[in-house]
Amino acid sequence: MKQSDFSPQFATLWGAQADTSHMQSPIPSTSSDNGRASLALGFPPANFTAPEAGGTFMYGQDLNGSLKMLSTSAQNYESGVIPPFSASFAASIGGYPAGAVVADTSTAGVYWRSTQDNNTTTPGASGAAWTNFFGGYLATSGPAQSSSAYTAFTNGLSANNLSAPNGAADIKISSGIRMASQVLYCNAIAPDGASDLKVTTDIRMGVQTIFANLFATDGTATRKFQGTTSVSDAWSFNQAPSIPVGSVSWSGTNTSTLSVGDAYSYFVRGSGASQTVSAATNFTGGLTVPLGISSTATSNTAVLATGDAFLSFMRLGGAAQSSNAPTTFSNGLFVPLGISSTAASNTAVLATGDAFLSFMRLGGAAQSSSAPTTFSNGLFVNALGAPSGSSDITINAGLRMNSQTAYVNKIATDGSEIRSISGVTNVADLWNFYTRPNFNGSGLALLSEVTPKLTIPGASSPWIQQVSATYNANDGSNGTLINIPSAYPNACLYAFGNDVGNGALAWGIQIVNSGSIRIWGKLGTTYQTGGINLYTIGW
Repeated sequence: MKQSDFSPQFATLWGAQADTSHMQSPIPSTSSDNGRASLALGFPPANFTAPEAGGTFMYGQDLNGSLKMLSTSAQNYESGVIPPFSASFAASIGGYPAGAVVADTSTAGVYWRSTQDNNTTTPGASGAAWTNFFGGYLATSGPAQSSSAYTAFTNGLSANNLSAPNGAADIKISSGIRMASQVLYCNAIAPDGASDLKVTTDIRMGVQTIFANLFATDGTATRKFQGTTSVSDAWSFNQAPSIPVGSVSWSGTNTSTLSVGDAYSYFVRGSGASQTVSAATNFTGGLTVPLGISSTATSNTAVLATGDAFLSFMRLGGAAQSSNAPTTFSNGLFVPLGISSTAASNTAVLATGDAFLSFMRLGGAAQSSSAPTTFSNGLFVNALGAPSGSSDITINAGLRMNSQTAYVNKIATDGSEIRSISGVTNVADLWNFYTRPNFNGSGLALLSEVTPKLTIPGASSPWIQQVSATYNANDGSNGTLINIPSAYPNACLYAFGNDVGNGALAWGIQIVNSGSIRIWGKLGTTYQTGGINLYTIGW
């Protein structure tokens, strides 16, 4: 047999679109009707006996149902479905045979293989005659796995993460690791059971930094720093070091007196202990010093001497200054608001005629105004509070927020007025109403008041649908198929209606499925064309 000889598959189940009245599915295990088929008897003896001899023809519904059951099972296997374990099925067939494969009933992707005939045990249970179908293999994902046997990776092992087995603190590697041309990255290297970590060859750090709290020699060797070494922090020496320039004292600071011949003997230190110079010093580029410095001055607050270069200037800071000569500000004087000779701050009361009388101070004591104030370019404030003695801020005109958001915890009416929100309003959060609100003057009904009005035993959330339907004489005995506006998710339970128009016709209604109804109309023995108001109830 060739793969091309594979027979057509059941893409559509037998009788998938058959009327429910033409289908008996599933076929019952047994039947009390001696003319109906069952799984135990198949088609009964009565179907093989002529009607005139007391038999009956086989039912087309039973034949449709049998073929549908067989095509359903065939379609499952053709689509690659492995059936889950079923204890009831195992009991009915006397147990699964050895080698049978079933799917786990709770975990997707887990399959079991039967290890004995007549197997009625449950997969995964203690002592069950089933083995994991993929036993002996390592999964690429899923829960942690363990193996007591040695595993060899002949083509190498590639992993993004290696971790110690359950209960172990470390991964032990009993032989050397050869990195070839690759780099080993680690956050810590520690000896295992030894006091020191020995590195037998040079370590090249590249552009990286080596951090160490202590450098020590191994034996009598001398530490050597080769190449240019930059030291950014202070080094403390327990013994006086030897350096190429001059002689340095090891007294603890660089404030000791320099010896004659020292390379630094011609320099004045920028800080440290006081120094004296016995030789004349020439400043060929000039000397710039802080204001008012003298041999006895401790700060730049010393009184300037006559002839000082800065005598005509006022210091921006320092000790208080005074002048007995008039001072003229040719370009104006800018001072804080309300300054006077006796004022301790800018909160002094303004006198009539003051240049700033029409302005409000940015800070200081509280101010009031009896005239309206207009902010032509807008008013920016972090907080608005009611004036002293008032409980509210009153805004006489509308407050327009443009595209900004108004945050309020409470909205209340002023007096007996009704709150009005005009325009389209989007409510993003839940609003709680402590009294029932009105809609256009009428009270609103609660969902809890209208939901349970239609109740049908065994059908949760049923509802009624209505459609104006027309039956057509040309459809004859087949009737006219009418689609329900919205197919019911589970089932259409009832269908009824009333005639429309003049005259009286006989008409019939049949439920086809959860979304379709079939209707007929007759006058005597003749099919008619007409209309009815059709109502359905389903869930």
